[in-house]
Amino acid sequence: CQYALESNLVVHKAHPINCETSIRALVGSVVMPNAHCFVRNHFQIPKLDPATFTVTIRGQVDRPLELSLADLRGMKSQTTVATLECAGNGRTLFDPPIPGEKWNLGAVSTAEWTGVPLAEILDQAGVRSDGREVVFLGADSGSVAGRKDPIAFGRSLTIDQARDEGV
Repeated sequence: CQYALESNLVVHKAHPINCETSIRALVGSVVMPNAHCFVRNHFQIPKLDPATFTVTIRGQVDRPLELSLADLRGMKSQTTVATLECAGNGRTLFDPPIPGEKWNLGAVSTAEWTGVPLAEILDQAGVRSDGREVVFLGADSGSVAGRKDPIAFGRSLTIDQARDEGV
C-alpha cells in the first residue's frame, strides 16, 4: 500500500490492495512505468518463493508440464506492448450503481510485457484436438460470499486466442 501511495496511485482498498492510475499519470506517454499501472486483486497477494514456484500445465495435453521460473527463463521470450483494462473501469459512473470495486477511469494501463509465448508452452505440452480453452488460475485464493470452500480467481482463453501472437 505504501508503494502504491508513493507511486501516486489512487488506493481504493488496502486489503487486498486495489488501486487505480491517476488521471494525471494516464496523460502523456503511451507506455506506463510499472509503478503507475493499476492494481486489481481479488484476494491477498500470495507469498511465493521464486526458488520453488512452478507453473503447472495439465488437462487435455499429451505431456503434462511443471515449469519452474528457471525453466521459463531458459525459454525464448518476446516483448510486447499491451493495454489492460479492468472490466469494472468507470464503475463509479454506472447508473444505477452496481456492486464491485468503485473504479473511476484509472483501471487501465498500457505497459511493456516480456515472457514466453504461450503457444510455445502449449506446443511443448501437446494440446489434444479435443482441448478447447486454456484456463488460468491465480496463485491467490480466498473466500467469497455464498461459497463454502476457498476459490482461486481464474480466467480463460480459447485455444485460438492463446496461440495469438503476443500472448
